[in-house]
Amino acid sequence: MAPTHCAASAGADVPAHASVAAPNGPVFAARRLTKIYQMGEVTVEALRGVDFDLFPREFVVLLGPSGSGKSTLLNILGGLDVPTSGDVVYQDHNLTAATDAQLTDYRRTLLRRNGDRAARIAR
Repeated sequence: MAPTHCAASAGADVPAHASVAAPNGPVFAARRLTKIYQMGEVTVEALRGVDFDLFPREFVVLLGPSGSGKSTLLNILGGLDVPTSGDVVYQDHNLTAATDAQLTDYRRTLLRRNGDRAARIAR
């Protein structure tokens, strides 16, 4: 994925130094995300400098060709993978600094609780 700077709903540039834990701020905030895979002798840059904010009640669509980093980004946001560098914050939880046990707890409790709430609202 090429370097991306966006606020999910506004489409406005967001500086990389912007706060990721501001009150009434984004549900997800990502800054300078990179993910590099080593496949034998080949280095694959799945994410390069991705910045974005996702605010409550926003609906976002990720579009791109195969291999552009969509699944990699979603795996990082879901706590299934960690970035090579950069920062990811979910509400007030820094996923980048989380241990494996903390990421497991994040997946089991926080995401599930919010997913259940979203399902009730959709009904």
